[in-house]
Amino acid sequence: ELLIANRTRARSESLAEELTGTVVEFDDIASNLENVDIAILATDAPEFILSSQMVSESQRYAPADRKLFIFDLALPRDVEPSVAHIPNVELFNIDDLSSIAEDNMNDRKRAAVEAEAIIEEEVQRFMRWWESLDAEPMLRELRIQAEDIRQQEIA
Repeated sequence: ELLIANRTRARSESLAEELTGTVVEFDDIASNLENVDIAILATDAPEFILSSQMVSESQRYAPADRKLFIFDLALPRDVEPSVAHIPNVELFNIDDLSSIAEDNMNDRKRAAVEAEAIIEEEVQRFMRWWESLDAEPMLRELRIQAEDIRQQEIA
């Protein structure tokens, strides 16, 4: 289930319809955290929308084995940084996501270099195999057959 909150009810309803979600009141975001696995915040609010106290309180009622992932995409931040220290809560901000994306790109580049080396090695192996096929006996046999046919035609 997708829960959507926005400062304006009309915008919440529009997004909920577009994304097939359920509208929750903006002021009820913290109280709904116990019901979600992922929270994405991206406002232009000048102050924190979620404090450490709000998140801690919401997690008291959440199942003990459930993790809450919070993605703070706002600048300035919507989530108090100390939220990252709450057990079973993972907080990511724009900088974290950029770093993760950069790490993933570097991993892909390394994998591409490794793949190129494997391909080059296999091409070389194939070429050695191809060159090891001695075409000389086959050509000699074709010449003999051609000569036999020529001799039969002359006779």
